[in-house]
Amino acid sequence: MKTARRIESFVHFGIIALALYLVAASVIVYVQLGRLRSAQDWVEHTQDVRYAIQDTLSLFFDAESSQRAYMIGKDNLLLMNYFAAVTKLNTSIKDVVTLTLDNPAQHDRAKELEQLIAQKTEQLKANINYAMGTDTATAQENYRTGIARATANDIRNVVDNMLEEEDRLFDMRTAEVKETVKFATISFVALLVLFIGVAASYFVSASRNIAAHNKMLQDLMEANAKAERANHFKGDLLNYLGRALYEPLRNMAGFSDLLLYRTTDALTEKDQKIVTDIRANTRFLLSLAANFLHIGRLQAGKALQIEDDDCDLVDIINDVLGIVAPSAAKAGVRVRHTLPFGRALIRCDKEKLSQILLNLLDNAVKHSPRGGTIDLSITRTDNGDLIFTIQDTGPGIAPDRLRQVMIPFAQIDSMFVREEQGIGLGLPMALGFAQAHGGTLELTSSEHGTKAVFSVPANRVIRIFEAPPTAK
Repeated sequence: MKTARRIESFVHFGIIALALYLVAASVIVYVQLGRLRSAQDWVEHTQDVRYAIQDTLSLFFDAESSQRAYMIGKDNLLLMNYFAAVTKLNTSIKDVVTLTLDNPAQHDRAKELEQLIAQKTEQLKANINYAMGTDTATAQENYRTGIARATANDIRNVVDNMLEEEDRLFDMRTAEVKETVKFATISFVALLVLFIGVAASYFVSASRNIAAHNKMLQDLMEANAKAERANHFKGDLLNYLGRALYEPLRNMAGFSDLLLYRTTDALTEKDQKIVTDIRANTRFLLSLAANFLHIGRLQAGKALQIEDDDCDLVDIINDVLGIVAPSAAKAGVRVRHTLPFGRALIRCDKEKLSQILLNLLDNAVKHSPRGGTIDLSITRTDNGDLIFTIQDTGPGIAPDRLRQVMIPFAQIDSMFVREEQGIGLGLPMALGFAQAHGGTLELTSSEHGTKAVFSVPANRVIRIFEAPPTAK
């Protein structure tokens, strides 16, 4: 009898202990879910601040571009675009000021940015007055003192600092979300195990706790879904920019061609030079918009689309070398190439395969010293793959940046202080195009230079002809 009572007491105390532990675990999970919601709200707030800062910078560029276009074309439609951009810019910077009220340091930067934009707006207005002939002194004084350029640089520096701070906060708050999810998950597992133990004795209470568990699981799934949407933001933004820019830029390119080739006699030599510059810059921006669409697909986890055709590889290489030759000559860099065959017929997207070679060679030229050498060679593996190797004699890439350069916009942090270095799309684009052809692209680097190696699989090689020519 005493033994039975002891066992009964032990069972009772065990059940009570489990019940108390169950309550404690439930409280912990509830608290963690509250922390998770709070952390996710802060992550979304950080994203909102970043979007507002980026919108402000974009509108600033729109205002500058519209003002410059008006200075050149004297078109009132361009002037209306300028005033529209300035109006939106004033609203956007006020949003930034409001959104940063929770961060004193960022709020001070936002107020400084607001003042700088107000100053820059006055300077742009002075330039427009100069173009109209209503006030020539102010714009000339701004140009003489360099205050306009200094203000623009200050705006970019403040924006860079604000975005860097928001990136730091985003990383920190995202890490907090992950830690909270991890702890909540562990608590959830412990709660589930204890719940099963208690449910063996109390079936009625089990159903209520299962409902609570399902609710917690749903919360975790929603948090993960929000985090994934944040990761796809870059891709969505690039797709939007590409679509928004591509069509108007294509129209501008067509109009510039029409002006340049059909009305040559009606244009002065100066006008022809202006139209030629507009045409070149428009085609550059059109190419950049197309790249935005390609990178947007990569950011969204989608493969790039290619249009296969039967192509002569030697013709592709000669065309690319002809395009690279002027920039290589200007930089004082020698480009050599060696082919293991006379001709090669392959199945590929000619434009995109050319873009791979062009991006890699252009990158090598930019980072090679004057008097340096770039070697382009092609070999064939035992299984029939074509291996392209581009070796330069530049200073090489630091090991900690070797992986970063394959990420889109890896150079964006210093694009305002660097000349002719691009914004970090060349290598990621080359990688995407190589993968779309079923190949690979790898970079290795040392103090003696950087080597880029990409492959075209054997199933794309149709036929190889005759012996190789001599190296050039």
